[in-house]
Amino acid sequence: MDFSIKKITKKDIPKIVEIVSRVLTDDFDIYPLKVREAYKKVFNEKYFKDLLKNKKNVFFGAYKNNELIGFFSLKSDYGGIIYGDWLAVKKEYRSHGMASSLLKKAEEWMIKNKYHAYYLFTETEKNTSFYKKRGFKHIGTFKKSWFGQDEKIMQKILRAEPFKEIFN
Repeated sequence: MDFSIKKITKKDIPKIVEIVSRVLTDDFDIYPLKVREAYKKVFNEKYFKDLLKNKKNVFFGAYKNNELIGFFSLKSDYGGIIYGDWLAVKKEYRSHGMASSLLKKAEEWMIKNKYHAYYLFTETEKNTSFYKKRGFKHIGTFKKSWFGQDEKIMQKILRAEPFKEIFN
C-alpha cells in the first residue's frame, strides 16, 4: 500500500480528532463507555491545537492520496525525553506498516532533535506486544491512572547516553 509520512499541520486537526474518536469507539472496548466518552471530550480540537502551538511538540501523519489515515503525536518533556501522546491508524489501514513507519520517522526526528529516550502508555496486551517488537520495554503499570484505568508504561531508549547539548 502506498502512503507517505510527513509532519502534520493545524489544518489536519479535525481529521486527528475524527481518528481518535473512531479509535476510542472501535478499539477501546476494554474501557467502559463512560471512560471512552470522557476521553473523547479531552482529546478535542482545542487539545491538539494547544499541543501544536508548542514548537517543541511534533505530529507525524500517515497519508494516502493526501488523506490523513494515521498519526503519532509527541509532547516534549525535558532532559532529553519526549512523550508519545497518541499513535493511531484507522482500522481499515492497519497491518500495512503505517504505525511502524510513523514510529521510525518520529525516532529519526527525535535523534536529530537531541532526544535519547521516549515513553508512552498503552492499554492492551496486543499493543504491548506491538511495541515490544519495535524495541520498547514494558517498564511498569500506572494503576488507576486516567479515569481510573490501568495503563502499561512503555519506554524505548534511542541512545545509550543523553546528548551533551541537553545540559546547556
